[in-house]
Amino acid sequence: MKPTLISALLSLGLLASLAAADKPVIDTSNSPHAILHGVPVTAVKLGDGFWTERRRVNEDVSLPTMFELLEQNGILDNFRRAAGTKDVPRRGPVYTDSDIYKWIEADAFVLQNHDNAKLRALGEGAIDTIVAAQQPDGYLNTLYVKERAAQRHTRMADNHELYCLGHMLQAAVAWKRATGETKLLDSGLKMVAYLLLNFGPDKKPLLEGHPEVEMALIECYRETGDKRYLELAHYLLESDRASSSTRPRSFITTRAARSGSARFSKATPCAPCTPARAPPIITSRPATSATRMRSTGCGRTSSAAKCTSPAASVRANRRGLRRAL
Repeated sequence: MKPTLISALLSLGLLASLAAADKPVIDTSNSPHAILHGVPVTAVKLGDGFWTERRRVNEDVSLPTMFELLEQNGILDNFRRAAGTKDVPRRGPVYTDSDIYKWIEADAFVLQNHDNAKLRALGEGAIDTIVAAQQPDGYLNTLYVKERAAQRHTRMADNHELYCLGHMLQAAVAWKRATGETKLLDSGLKMVAYLLLNFGPDKKPLLEGHPEVEMALIECYRETGDKRYLELAHYLLESDRASSSTRPRSFITTRAARSGSARFSKATPCAPCTPARAPPIITSRPATSATRMRSTGCGRTSSAAKCTSPAASVRANRRGLRRAL
């Protein structure tokens, strides 16, 4: 390749990176109903003082150390296992894929401010490892592969498949804005395309048991202008009222449940609520009369536990969605 062409390509890559970094963390520049608009990360400069030192420690110590811990605890090996490049047991809880995604997002925020060759190389290597684990149909989660492949989306309320995807998408958008590279975003949107093909109105119902992916989908809409991502977020927030199987579920967490392992048990819905799907309750193991908390279908509970009404949660999320656009 001629030197002039190489120089031109490098210049284009640098310009793309600079243009990507010239955006705020949450980009509402094309959101006509948004009240607040952020400033680009590069627009803020900190002088000497407390936060400058905290940022230095985060960049020089925290992020490299956290990456080492992710490797030591098998988080990246989970992706290598899914890709078939390493024969190891899967390690970590159901949501552990999100740990590397959160790290990449934090890495991207550093790179949005200034380049760091070491952190950039770590991020690029992690992204290569993640993308290699994606299944041919677009699915990407290290728990439901190989011997568990048939169990995809069978425990949507508590196994964090969409939660992990949400963190992947947010990391991917941040990485694109920091570097101009779209490899991780392309992979994340491929899984979104898999969801759109298989789930939604007139298809299989889709439930998110942990809020996260709707925020990421909205940010993907802002980044790409593709309204399908906004519509999928709306579907999840509305919980597909036509299908009782995707109604919001009330998760009651007691002090006892937080201190031990939790299990689900059915509760009796109150009169105004549909009896089609009684929400679960969570108790510690073993369940006792002292630790068992009962929730009605509308989200009301005994005074010993705090619960947000599912209907109230959906209304609040809708209000947040309207403000975001």
